[in-house]
Amino acid sequence: MIRLIATDMDGTLLTGSKTYGIPPENAAAIREAQAAGIVVALASGRMSDDAGFYAVDAGLSLPVIGLNGGTIAMEPLGEIIYSRPMAEADARALTAEAIRSGMLFALFGAKRLWVSRDDRTLDHIWGGYIGREGSDTQITAGEENLEILFRAGVHKLVIVDETGGGRLPALRERCLRAVPGCSITSSWRDNIEINPSGVDKGTALRALAEHLHIPMDEVMAMGDNDNDIAMLTAAGCGVAMSNASPAALRAAEWVSLPCADFGAAAAIRALALGLPQEGVRRL
Repeated sequence: MIRLIATDMDGTLLTGSKTYGIPPENAAAIREAQAAGIVVALASGRMSDDAGFYAVDAGLSLPVIGLNGGTIAMEPLGEIIYSRPMAEADARALTAEAIRSGMLFALFGAKRLWVSRDDRTLDHIWGGYIGREGSDTQITAGEENLEILFRAGVHKLVIVDETGGGRLPALRERCLRAVPGCSITSSWRDNIEINPSGVDKGTALRALAEHLHIPMDEVMAMGDNDNDIAMLTAAGCGVAMSNASPAALRAAEWVSLPCADFGAAAAIRALALGLPQEGVRRL
């Protein structure tokens, strides 16, 4: 029996089509699960409020795991009840490596975003609704604001290789030498996302399940990329979209339709609601 579903967003719940937001097909499946008493949560590398606006626009009320497991809010745009920032010394060391690389990067706090290049045309790189009215997320730049964020707490560092990603493997190794044990994943081929050691979507999903008094064997997770692996393996039922990365597919127990064909909805209906669905199979 599934009592909690955590779904990644980009490449899983969001189809990437010209229609922005959660597709109606996937939103309908979430409502069906909620009507059956199942808690559905978003689990994203995005900031909490950024992810939350997608739920608000779709008329959904649900918990939000943000920043690859760095934060949890129990409702969209709600108060953050769980926060796991990195040690200040680690944030400084990783930032030094990002500066040394010469690449575009950003530091994410629970409610504050610091960008290395103060260019609002780049906001789409950091999130779909960064700075949208109704959010108290602050977008900052400059050395003084960087110091403020270091003291407030950095949850995630994202570095983007605008030349396509070829420089990232060497940078990944340098970051691991600077902060051994930090969690380095990727949500796209041209970036790396760095969280504190022991902080990922899997640890946050465990924390949410414990908060809700739901055992992990009654939890389902859906994802498509390397930053989803921890929750795919933590959940009793891990589901990858068929467009998933090879590593995510290896971590999953089930595979669903491609994201573009509403694989999230098919997985929810087949595995959580027990309804016949084509394209959902055990790996």
